[in-house]
Amino acid sequence: KNYLPLRRHVFQNLDEIYCISCDGIRYLEEKYPEFREKFKLSRLGTINTNDFNNKRGNRDTFKIVSCSSVIEIKRIDRIIDALSEIREVNLEWTHFGDGKLLCQIQNYAEEKLPANIRYNFMGFFSNTEVMEFYKTNEYDLFINTSETEGIPVSIMEAMSFGIPVVATDVGGTKEIVIDRYNGRLLKKNFQIRELNDLIFFFLEMNKITYQQYARNAYSFWLKYFNAERNYKKFIRDISENKCESSKN
Repeated sequence: KNYLPLRRHVFQNLDEIYCISCDGIRYLEEKYPEFREKFKLSRLGTINTNDFNNKRGNRDTFKIVSCSSVIEIKRIDRIIDALSEIREVNLEWTHFGDGKLLCQIQNYAEEKLPANIRYNFMGFFSNTEVMEFYKTNEYDLFINTSETEGIPVSIMEAMSFGIPVVATDVGGTKEIVIDRYNGRLLKKNFQIRELNDLIFFFLEMNKITYQQYARNAYSFWLKYFNAERNYKKFIRDISENKCESSKN
């Protein structure tokens, strides 16, 4: 019910409070400014040992992928609404994830999507399985239409394979999706036409420009959301702060 008891008591007795996003830090600073000095940033990350390899071949079908639970706040139906208006090109959409709305969403897709849109509901896949799928299959665009987010690990996974992203500007998403650099951002309450336009933004993009977006996606992940780098840094920070505390 959005109630977390004894926050001030807990914060007062913690040495450091680590957030996974700048958005999280801003929220805590506004709500608990007296503990501002305790709030630190420690980003999440994903592991991918593969080199950048998104070449976007000459295939006739533009391939879109999404990955999330199939629940209300993920708004998978809005992806279907946008795709349903595309008639002039061949698209293939793959969704990873399950949830209580899966059957409903499958029926909605069957009802609304035209013959030029192929779709695959993969159901539940572990992170490892999703990464293996990205490794052996090529995708041109990742889409996230969530109503709320922290920083989606699903976007980190996609970017680690050089897949540009279209996502809603909610939570800390704008800290990983940099508009017109490695993807495009949508307003939280976007119109279907706006999502449709951004799909075409990438679909009609020349190969040189697309390749730059793809490379930017990979390099941004490598610099800021690489788990091997981020988690080692987190451990070093914890160790150093422990040493400082013991000295004091």
